[in-house]
Amino acid sequence: MGHTAAYVIVNAFLVFVDLYAWPHYLWFLWPLAGWGIGLTFHIIFSRKSYVLADLKKKEAMAELLAREKRPP
Repeated sequence: MGHTAAYVIVNAFLVFVDLYAWPHYLWFLWPLAGWGIGLTFHIIFSRKSYVLADLKKKEAMAELLAREKRPP
C-alpha cells in the first residue's frame, strides 16, 4: 500500500509541475509509465499466492535433493 501511495503522490506532483511549467510537452508520461511497470511487477510478484507457490517449489526441490544424497 505504501508503494502505491508514493506512486500516486509523486506522480501527481510531477503532473502538476509538468502542466504548470511545460504545458506544450507532456514528459510526465514517461516516469508515470516506467514506475507503473515496476509497481505492477511488484504487486504481481509479492502476492501471497505467488510467494507461497514459489516457496513450495523450493521446498520440494530441497526435499528431492536431500533424498538423492541419502545412501540406499
